[in-house]
Amino acid sequence: MTKFLITLFFSLIATRAIADSPPAWKTQYAVESANKMFTAEIEPKEIGAKEKPWEWKFQVTVRRTGEKSKVQWKQEYHHTGYSNGMLSNDGNYYVYVESWYYPKGNLITVYSANGIKSWSASDLSISRWWLPKTASHRLWLQEEESEKFIEKNGKTIGLHLSTRKGPRDINF
Repeated sequence: MTKFLITLFFSLIATRAIADSPPAWKTQYAVESANKMFTAEIEPKEIGAKEKPWEWKFQVTVRRTGEKSKVQWKQEYHHTGYSNGMLSNDGNYYVYVESWYYPKGNLITVYSANGIKSWSASDLSISRWWLPKTASHRLWLQEEESEKFIEKNGKTIGLHLSTRKGPRDINF
């Protein structure tokens, strides 16, 4: 019994010690569309203090893959420190979806040649109640294939999300 209690004690301590991964602040990276026809490059537009990349200004630049000189579109980019995102197969949209739930602020940000659109938890009718917790955040998306582009006649028209509160579709 003592052995069991000691094992239980240390496993609980280890569980509390594990925290979510902090942002890596990769300041320059690229994301390809699923069909590999387009590439989105995230890079600094204005560089500040090296130890404070969250104060820098970033941009997303979309090109047809392999055509370095021809830019499809550029847009200011609100970098969160994480280097994940999705580029649509037609190259018209770059989407960043937050992994963590935030009651205020944007959960989804869509970049295009026409501007930037964002959706918050309230826009998506998602509250924090019953969302599972990690060491420091709440999870609002299902774990596998939680987001995918909605396409119609070869054009991207929106995003489908599998959330822990049920499916959500947003139209661009």
